[in-house]
This record gives sequence, C-alpha cells and structure tokens, in this order.
Amino acid sequence: MYLAKSSFLATLAWKHKSSISKENSRLRKGKHMTVFVKTKEGKSKSYTLFTLRDWKPPQPKEKEDIDKVPTTAHLRFGRSTLEQRLKANICESCGKEGGYFEVHHVRKLKDLQGKEWWEQVMSHRKRKTMILCNECHVLLHAHKLSNRHKKF
Repeated sequence: MYLAKSSFLATLAWKHKSSISKENSRLRKGKHMTVFVKTKEGKSKSYTLFTLRDWKPPQPKEKEDIDKVPTTAHLRFGRSTLEQRLKANICESCGKEGGYFEVHHVRKLKDLQGKEWWEQVMSHRKRKTMILCNECHVLLHAHKLSNRHKKF
C-alpha cells in the first residue's frame, strides 16, 4: 500500500509541479486522502482514498433478517453413500428411527424441478435417492409430503 500511495503522490506532484510532501498535506483531510478530479463536463468530483485498515465490513440494513434461521435441512445428513444412509435406519423426511425403510429414486437429477423441499434436498446433495419410511414414501407419491412432517 505504501508503494502505491507514494507512487500516486509522486505522479500528482509531477503533474502539479510541486513536491510529494506538499501534495500529501494538500490532499490529507483527517485520516484519509481526498482527491478532486475534473470531469469532461468541467465539474470537479472528489474521491477518497482508503487503506485496507480503514475498511469495515458492511452492516446489515434490515434488522429483521438478522435472527432468521436459515434452512439447513439439506445439511443434516450430508453427502454419503446409499449403504451408509440405509444402515443409519433414519427416515430422511420425518427422522423416524427403526422399522422398514424404502428408497425413493428418480431417473435424472435434472428432472427435479426444485419446487418441493425433498427435491431441493436431493439436488443439493447431488443424489438421486432418498431413504424414507413407508408412511413418508406413500405421502411423497401422493404429493402430500410436506416440510411440516420433519421433526428436525
């Protein structure tokens, strides 16, 4: 940053036929340097030069979204093999443990439209299969499987 700033000041000093220290004192206002540039229309426009130390991350504008919990249902099980998911004995929809499970399978991932939550989960995990209990699998084929069945 020092090299860029000193090169900038040297260029301005050469252009205005003055010294680097004079240009530095002329441009410095507080902590930052302000440069005035003339545009083609003859108006002057000011630019403020900042260093990386001066940068602060932007603050969120809307305070309503701060406490909003993100949807992380697709991150619950992660990407694992079909065998590991079957051995876990957990329904990937309602979280039921034990019992009989069925595998819901789609032919192509691009056939998923992403409207239903389970389609979004499958496309995010890049898996064409989903382990479901019997009840959830029946509800899925009846187009009645909703996000409210989820217990986690």
